[in-house]
Amino acid sequence: MKNTHYNSVKIIGRMVEGIAYSHSSKHAKYYKGTLAVSRVSGAVDLIPVVVTERAAEILPDMQGKLVEVCGQISTWHQVVNDKPRLVVDLFAHTFNVLENGEPSNEVVLRGVVCKAPTYRTTPLGREICDLMLAVNRSNGRAAYIPCIVWGRDARVVKSVRIGEMLEVRGRFQSREFDKQYEDGTVEKRTVHEVSVSKVVMEAD
Repeated sequence: MKNTHYNSVKIIGRMVEGIAYSHSSKHAKYYKGTLAVSRVSGAVDLIPVVVTERAAEILPDMQGKLVEVCGQISTWHQVVNDKPRLVVDLFAHTFNVLENGEPSNEVVLRGVVCKAPTYRTTPLGREICDLMLAVNRSNGRAAYIPCIVWGRDARVVKSVRIGEMLEVRGRFQSREFDKQYEDGTVEKRTVHEVSVSKVVMEAD
């Protein structure tokens, strides 16, 4: 397989939340807003968009506007209740305000499988496989990106090995679920992941 990595996201949607401080890393500050993008089904994905402190100055002017955002998926760990939790964001490189246009959500990743795939079927018989890809960003750091694969492609990728490289195409989605703890309490969580529509298995 090719040994190059690729991490590309292009989304057309509306900025729906104001900018707020997110986190700091190596003396740099980062800020976050929310991009809403509709699916064909009518459901809406709420995508966290992270920018540098300098770029954050332009985001308040974009609230409520239709924008095209291009960038890369970034990940980092946040400690919640003394446990690390993976945070998955869209790190924006460019913003373009659009007068009109249809919602769009395109992700292309090429990276290394860094965790054994988890294959399962739903009560209705739908096949699902969870993948974790380690994908380089343009700054040289790796992003560990959760991906969910469906149907026939799920059967294909369930047997891939840790260390194999593959390419996936799909959309950046948000998904809510109920996390149940041993004491019976339930916490509603939102996760962000890539819903895969195509898997490219490259020849060695």
